[in-house]
Amino acid sequence: MKRKNWMVKAKSGKLHQHRKRRDADGNLTLSALKKDVWTIFSRYIRTKECLESTGSVMSGKCITCGNVYPFQKLQAGHLIDGRMNAILFEENGVHIQCHGCNMFKGGAKVEYITWMKNKYGETEIERLRALSHTTRVFTREHLLALQQSLLFQLESLNREDPLVLEYRKKGLI
Repeated sequence: MKRKNWMVKAKSGKLHQHRKRRDADGNLTLSALKKDVWTIFSRYIRTKECLESTGSVMSGKCITCGNVYPFQKLQAGHLIDGRMNAILFEENGVHIQCHGCNMFKGGAKVEYITWMKNKYGETEIERLRALSHTTRVFTREHLLALQQSLLFQLESLNREDPLVLEYRKKGLI
């Protein structure tokens, strides 16, 4: 079995899924919950922008190179690096990019900023830059509310999304 980034090797040498960390009450830790919310947020951004750019949830157009890629090859790329808490879930600062632009070209910042100026204007870019210098501490309640809101938004875009089906089975939507 090929090792994936979400798999760990047990002492026995077998690969298995990494268990999410939980606190003494059995709840996900804040960092594990934040990671879950990011997964939903990323899926929501990619789904929404695939629909906007191609009219399908199966593929989308990278905002920086303009090429169309299958959904699985797209990522939610931030305009401002650092995954700072203050801008982590800012919808206007995260858009679909192909793996090449987001990872290998460092986010293709020149093209990204040009695209952002055309879509939102300079004022929004400055707002995001200013916001990136602030500190934000997430609480469990805020992350759970954000998780619920994002799940409903994702469900409204694609009722058959595997993530939506998984959370529906868990009874969270």
